[in-house]
Amino acid sequence: MVTGPEQAPTEVRHSAPAFATAERGQFEELADNIPHLAHLHARDTSLVLVSRASLAKIRPFKARMGWIIPWYSSFGSDFNYDFHVTTDEAVARVEYNYQDKATLERKGESYHLSGEQPGLSVFLRDDNRIFHTYSTYGRGLDAPIGTGHERTA
Repeated sequence: MVTGPEQAPTEVRHSAPAFATAERGQFEELADNIPHLAHLHARDTSLVLVSRASLAKIRPFKARMGWIIPWYSSFGSDFNYDFHVTTDEAVARVEYNYQDKATLERKGESYHLSGEQPGLSVFLRDDNRIFHTYSTYGRGLDAPIGTGHERTA
């Protein structure tokens, strides 16, 4: 999934197998606010989207929305489970936003216990080695979205 410039690919990923979350607007808001990638590419950095949906579902949705950002499918892989953006106790231990199932239940956040969750992860590629350097979830995506934030001088 790491493509493009060699130095430090950044990956934004969102796991929506049938764009269920996209229908609520979260995904569109994130994707609509991704600026032109030329500034990232000038720094040997890439930004891509990854969804658990198949490419057959991703391609028409991407075309309808007019998005040009690279978008890949993790369909049939463990990628989303490995980075805790798809939660299903039958497949993998439930963890979201660095909190285990018991913590999420105690906090009343049962909506994170199954299904698709938003997340952003950053990876560094050094030759053929790839390092996971950062992830953020939930409200950690507010700043990258950029809308609804008052900016003062």
